[in-house]
Amino acid sequence: MIFFIMSCYLFLIFLDKKNKDIFYLMTISSLLCILIKISYLGVILFPLSALILFYRKNISEILKTKLNIIILLVFLLWLCKNFLISGCLIFPLSVTCFNVNWSPGIEEIDTYSKVVKGFARDTRERLRYLDFEHTIYSYNWILPWLKDYALNTALLKISLTIVFLSTSLFFLKKKNMKKRILGIVY
Repeated sequence: MIFFIMSCYLFLIFLDKKNKDIFYLMTISSLLCILIKISYLGVILFPLSALILFYRKNISEILKTKLNIIILLVFLLWLCKNFLISGCLIFPLSVTCFNVNWSPGIEEIDTYSKVVKGFARDTRERLRYLDFEHTIYSYNWILPWLKDYALNTALLKISLTIVFLSTSLFFLKKKNMKKRILGIVY
């Protein structure tokens, strides 16, 4: 969570200053966040969106840096570590698994993946997390999850409120800037 928050913070600073050093810090922080916990994979959108939005013309210059070699090396070492521990390049994605002696087997890894998804999608009582027809193969879990978990969790309430207010303020500021510019033009 620390690396996730740091990546968000560095992305916001980067949007303000557009500094390459901050971009590199954000990229490293995002990479570490993903390597520590794969479920934070969405954090990769910060460096990717920064590349697309601000470095369109200089992408080849950014991609030729020593940082990318280090990132690639760390990522390859991470894949090797995962393979040696579980027999999968990215655990618990059964598509990336190999049938090796030390691996628990692709079927067991697939079942483990379903149990983890079902556990995350079930309500707090965890009465139906092993019912894969309910939690994995249908969308019946969404409404009970929203009612029980999302609307009763303080952190999610605070986060959603902050996102809503920030987005509203962003568009209001943008609208006011547009009015000022149009007022100056006319």
